[in-house]
Amino acid sequence: MSALSRELAALYVSVALLLTVGFVLLRALLWFMGRLGLHLSARQTLRAGRVTLALALLLPPACLALRGLVPTEPLFTFDRFVVRMLPLTMG
Repeated sequence: MSALSRELAALYVSVALLLTVGFVLLRALLWFMGRLGLHLSARQTLRAGRVTLALALLLPPACLALRGLVPTEPLFTFDRFVVRMLPLTMG
C-alpha cells in the first residue's frame, strides 16, 4: 500500500468516524435540551448540523497536516560505547 493510499484511507476513516460521532452527539444534545425544555428552532438545529458537518470535514485534513510536523525519529540517540564502559555487576 503506497503512502498516498494510506493517507487517503486514514482521511476517509477519520471523516466517517467524526461524522458518526458528531451526529450521535448532536442528536443526544438536542434530545437532552428538549427534555430540559430548551427547544431549538428549526433554523438553529440546521445551523448546529452544518457546524457539525463542517467540523467533521475540516478536522481530519488539519490533523493530517499537523501530523506531518511531528517528529518521527527519536529525540535522543543512544551510544553503545557508554554501555560497554559500565561495569557488569551492580553492587
